[in-house]
Amino acid sequence: MKIPRVILTAILASSLLATPACAQQSNEWLVGFWTQTVDEDGKPLDETIEFREDGTVITYSASCDPLFTNTFHIHKDKVYLTAQTPKGFVSLLFIPTMDHKHLTMTSVRTANNAVYERASRTVGCVTARP
Repeated sequence: MKIPRVILTAILASSLLATPACAQQSNEWLVGFWTQTVDEDGKPLDETIEFREDGTVITYSASCDPLFTNTFHIHKDKVYLTAQTPKGFVSLLFIPTMDHKHLTMTSVRTANNAVYERASRTVGCVTARP
């Protein structure tokens, strides 16, 4: 039996409407400034990261110069971003603590951790959001 094209199209359209859309995970807990509190590589703790509501992330130096501006997304409570460096792109993964107060990023080069904490005060020349 041949199914008319109109009926087939209606069936396919209704099945698409019945499929739940891929929901974007809320980033409210992440939005704001995060300061580096631990660096197992022994580098100075002078980095501040700003995550914005629109999915933009900016990394600032100790002198508040923007080092990188990129985008991020959250999937299954993990924060993914791709940073463009002079030599190419680098993928970074930040794992939050259960209470969302700290983010840990493990270096693929050294396997050491860097930990960031939500900034609740003014950090250098960057004013943190409460």
